[in-house]
Amino acid sequence: MQDLHIDIDAVVTWVDGTSDGHEQCYTRALADGKNVSIKTLPSGYSQARYKNNNEIEYCLRGIRKYMPWIRHVFLVTDQQAPRFLNKTERDALRITMVDHRDIFRGFDWALPTFNSRSIETALHRIPGIAERYVYFNDDFIPVAPSCISDFFTSGKVVLRGKWEPQKKHAGNSLLMTALALRLLSAVTKKDRSAHLLAQMKAARLAGFHEAYIHYPHAPHPIRTETLREFFRKNPELFQSNIKYKFRNLSQFVSHPLAHHLEAATGNYVFSETEDHVTINFGKPEEVESAMVSMHNPRVKFICVQSLELASDLHQRQIHRFLRDRTMDRSLHSESDATRC
Repeated sequence: MQDLHIDIDAVVTWVDGTSDGHEQCYTRALADGKNVSIKTLPSGYSQARYKNNNEIEYCLRGIRKYMPWIRHVFLVTDQQAPRFLNKTERDALRITMVDHRDIFRGFDWALPTFNSRSIETALHRIPGIAERYVYFNDDFIPVAPSCISDFFTSGKVVLRGKWEPQKKHAGNSLLMTALALRLLSAVTKKDRSAHLLAQMKAARLAGFHEAYIHYPHAPHPIRTETLREFFRKNPELFQSNIKYKFRNLSQFVSHPLAHHLEAATGNYVFSETEDHVTINFGKPEEVESAMVSMHNPRVKFICVQSLELASDLHQRQIHRFLRDRTMDRSLHSESDATRC
């Protein structure tokens, strides 16, 4: 019951890669040979990563509609703001804009950055952040009511995912891995983000060398103190992880690090329901079944990836679904989503 009386924030990261200012900074950083190496992941500097398909409005409105127990929403950006988010909307949605300069204060040498893994590493440094928060990518969208107990229960974090064995190659030469990934991307014509390797590295940092938690694309519950204390004891890991302006094979991901640190002390439980679905239009063979699943009443969160690759029909269907779920107050009311 104690979890019903704690402050919980939401943190959302977003960037509009189509703005002139962002494009110019991005082009300059990419042209600087010091920022790109053989270990830089091609997917990390793909322009598709910075596409703005309006997911952010659905995300923010969905949080407020279905998670009214969230105390405050921190939107982390790079001197930008979504077009719809004027002062009136910010106040209504209880949103504070947080610039990269705020979370990288004292580490200005790491800016500008175009690397989500670097940015995520510094989120626990948001001024005024609650001791517990739920982290969202901008394409994580609440579509049904959720409760605090979906993320925190009896002092423990509620994780989505499952234990899987560490792959044998996870600790092998990063150079060989980088070359293999580039070859695979060239052959398949698909960007490879190596996100599983980054999860495995996070697990090893927390002491898990035989297994790791393979997590899905869904909101992540974080205890702020867990990351704050880890990086206080390991400042060199913080600095080494934020130095890359584009995704690099040498990096780990901070939210699975937090999850594995909780697992190391037994301070976690797994969610008992599969309440999320990912629709990735970069994987057309999976799209139809995923779009059926998003209507499942158990689904509380959907992740929409690479929407710009979808057919006109699928784009209309997705936008209609998300508008109906997040902006049509006749379907649900905020009273439907309580602290439970």
